[in-house]
Amino acid sequence: MKSTIRSITTERYRNEMARGGYRHIEGYGIFMDASANAGFPLILGQPYRTAEGRIAVVRKGIVHVTLDLIDYTISPGDLFFITPGAVFAFDSFTSDTVVDVAIFRGLPSRASGAECFVLHGDGEATARTMQYLDMLFDQFDRQPVHPEVIEPLFEAFILDTLTLRPPVELPPSATLLHRFVRLVNDEGTVKRTAAWYAERLCVSQSRLSAVVKEGSGMTITQWIDRALVQEAKVQLHHTGLSVAEVAERLGFATPSFFIHFFHKNTGTTPLQFRKGK
Repeated sequence: MKSTIRSITTERYRNEMARGGYRHIEGYGIFMDASANAGFPLILGQPYRTAEGRIAVVRKGIVHVTLDLIDYTISPGDLFFITPGAVFAFDSFTSDTVVDVAIFRGLPSRASGAECFVLHGDGEATARTMQYLDMLFDQFDRQPVHPEVIEPLFEAFILDTLTLRPPVELPPSATLLHRFVRLVNDEGTVKRTAAWYAERLCVSQSRLSAVVKEGSGMTITQWIDRALVQEAKVQLHHTGLSVAEVAERLGFATPSFFIHFFHKNTGTTPLQFRKGK
């Protein structure tokens, strides 16, 4: 499963996914039948910050992913939408896994502020997604290829997919937990006190602590640590920065504090992680 891929971008997918039927046009990318046998250019458990977005449908197999700090189990017929700049990791997938994925360069202006989401077991949504993929492939197969047709089709695909996310009416506590997790995902590497999150979310610290613990089984500190570990892994694996430089970027007083923190939360040292040990 290991690869020298250092970031997930259309350019780096091009050759790696050719065996899976990958094709691209003008900064957009799309690949079909990205099966485990075709070889995902990913390291299991390694978080990646995406340069582009993804719309994906699992056709076979079971996939376990972490998407912006949240763990998901994705089954056949499930759809997941990943925004540009999100952080995700494939934690595991079964050997028969087949995923159809469209890669897009950026969100249309009308979709600014969109969030990642997973849609479970909606046959109509899956069918609509496959129709868009079929139309895109039909356009890719035509010679000459016409970007002026493909780009509006891709935009419609993205906007239509976003309409599939059902409105969810959450109780106040669940809404607060969701807002907290989104905030930790955005700010966890620089804001590390429960008091800051409570103030930002306009609730008391005790109220926030109780809601987070009851709703997730984790403490505020554990969520912040999770965000820090995720970012540390991204920088260790996808940059040439030294351990000391990563520690400094993440605001640790000394490299030794960072090494201790990383080992406590992962069971390995930063250097061992970087070397894949």
